[in-house]
Amino acid sequence: MHDRLIEACRSGNVQMVQLLADSGTGINLDMADEDGTTALCMAAEEGHLDVVRFLCEQGADKDIAADDGATPLWTASREGHLDIVRFLCEEQGADKDRATDDGATPLWIAAQGGHLDVVRFLCEQGADKERAMDDGTTPLWIASQERHVDVVHFLVQSHGTSAVLGFMGRVAWMRCASVVNRVWPGASLRTGSPNNSFDGEIDIDPHLMDNILNDGISPSMMGQ
Repeated sequence: MHDRLIEACRSGNVQMVQLLADSGTGINLDMADEDGTTALCMAAEEGHLDVVRFLCEQGADKDIAADDGATPLWTASREGHLDIVRFLCEEQGADKDRATDDGATPLWIAAQGGHLDVVRFLCEQGADKERAMDDGTTPLWIASQERHVDVVHFLVQSHGTSAVLGFMGRVAWMRCASVVNRVWPGASLRTGSPNNSFDGEIDIDPHLMDNILNDGISPSMMGQ
């Protein structure tokens, strides 16, 4: 019975989900598969808002995480399903900053995927834009790494250099500068916040930044 529920959620068959929920067999809507993924998380991953809404209305737990810590909101953020992200946050009060076991928040994973609309919404909802993964990488860092120019531009314009924190701060800012330079050649990005890893002005040299982007950052560049 549970396998049928998971498959119905995966395919978006809301009528079958309703039939199973109303079958009188006492099916547990929060039962998980071998990876800890619940029916709600599966529906959120596949982008089926009608199924997500029905399961929540029937009392499914919006914050149950899979074995790796991924919640329905985190999964929807990873896939860029803004309608589900909005529903879970605004109507269900899902935890916007609940991270996976390695420290990735919904905002971080949305930034990695380049989902600007989700990034913008989560920031508007008060998600912690400065929270880094366990390895120190921030949403701005990963957006820069993945060359998502629109996300980088949004984070820089909205939050400035405060979005870059932790020991990866200098790398993030240099990668950010490289991405920005591809859109605004000759631009300069400035930093001076005591929270950042370095102070001063970066005058972007396209050749240098291309080397950084293509060849990586050496320990000396990181000040280590």
